[in-house]
Amino acid sequence: MIIVVSIKNLKVFMSEAFERDVSKNTEFRKKYFYVMEEETDAAYLDQDELKKISQLDLSNKPNLEIVRDNFILDCYIGLRIADYKNLKQNHIVEVGDTRMIKIMMGKTGKYVVIPLNKTSIDLLEKYDFSLKHYSDQYMNKMIKVIGKMAGIDEPFTKNITLGGKVVEQVFKKYEKITNHTARRSFATNL
Repeated sequence: MIIVVSIKNLKVFMSEAFERDVSKNTEFRKKYFYVMEEETDAAYLDQDELKKISQLDLSNKPNLEIVRDNFILDCYIGLRIADYKNLKQNHIVEVGDTRMIKIMMGKTGKYVVIPLNKTSIDLLEKYDFSLKHYSDQYMNKMIKVIGKMAGIDEPFTKNITLGGKVVEQVFKKYEKITNHTARRSFATNL
């Protein structure tokens, strides 16, 4: 059995063990024991690609329609998946003529306020502010199907580290669309 542990997670466990007096090892606190980072080349979708997905007629495929609508909504509000799944009608507030989401982020415990555009409001109203959620695995699988149906198939180059070496691989872009692509698309398009 192979166990993969990231340095970041290892440092969390080592720190907890130290705090509980389970271990006196402090090597994890030294400068050389750091989390290696590399730039990401994860996929995002531009406005034209979002439009292609939005305009797909999925009325005869209700599950795909719900997946698509969840994905598109998150492309315009940019919440982490866990926070997105906790989104409720009471998180929608009005300030003057503008509707916004005000929600406490699970990861940071801090509130964020996100203005809603017309597309976001229309999608929320379509589902009476209560979108159905599927598992992350199902969403990731189906959003790829939707991306393929929408013709999001241009070549997408991704650098992958294999055995300590960076290897360039080419995919069709829809193959790399995931739940997190929504958040990346939000940040990039904003």
